[in-house]
Amino acid sequence: MRSTKSNQFLVVAFAISMLTTLCCVQDTPATPELSTSTLYDFEREYSKTLAYESDQSYKLIGYKKIKLNKDEMTEYLRIYQDHRDEMKNYFFDNANSLVRIYFPVEGALVEHGGKITEASQLGEFPLEENATSVELSVIGRKQTDQIRGVEGNIVKDGIIFLSEKNKADHRFGDTYVFDFGYKVILQHNHQHAGTELTLMEKASCMNNHGGPNCSTKFGIRNGRCSFNSRVCMDYNGWFTDCVNGKKSNFPGSDCSSALARGHCWNELM
Repeated sequence: MRSTKSNQFLVVAFAISMLTTLCCVQDTPATPELSTSTLYDFEREYSKTLAYESDQSYKLIGYKKIKLNKDEMTEYLRIYQDHRDEMKNYFFDNANSLVRIYFPVEGALVEHGGKITEASQLGEFPLEENATSVELSVIGRKQTDQIRGVEGNIVKDGIIFLSEKNKADHRFGDTYVFDFGYKVILQHNHQHAGTELTLMEKASCMNNHGGPNCSTKFGIRNGRCSFNSRVCMDYNGWFTDCVNGKKSNFPGSDCSSALARGHCWNELM
């Protein structure tokens, strides 16, 4: 008899435990379901989404990082659950509390074997004949009407040089991966417009595009917030509350679209 009551108690306890677990699962976003479990496998899958012109080419992909606290990571994972098909260039590094945002290294000037070659809009250029393992470094990019350079770049004779060569972080096959540092989400103060800009603001998209923001320069208007040409529209993403400087407002914003296309990798470098 005592054994029967004990068994009944265990069944009830197990049921309560399962209900508690289900409740918590519903409230907590799941880890992103990437196609593979490792970072390098993710990068291989991401590179396959780019419409490269040739199998016989070097391919350059880069990433910028955004540091997230626990609450910000939870918000990002919620956004990912609803927009995973549109966030295939996002990798969630839970162990280090950050997200990596990948892009083609558009128009990079690449140093290799004593030569400098300009990559395509997709960060691609022809393989060297009989090439095996080649060290590649991104040294900068050419100035265009859209990209002018920022404080921290060295601009000379129409070339935007990075402050330091950016050597490839790692490679797989003929694809080279570059770490372009942290993407800073700026917090603008509209009430103090016209005051001296901070260093971060001088290094932002406004300066990089010669005054206009990237929305204007690239014709990206994702909407959701009132358009303001005086600031970077990095806060009109999918789940925005139109608050500047809030990191969860970035995914799906005008600036995130520009970054994903590879336009802005020289900023803050």
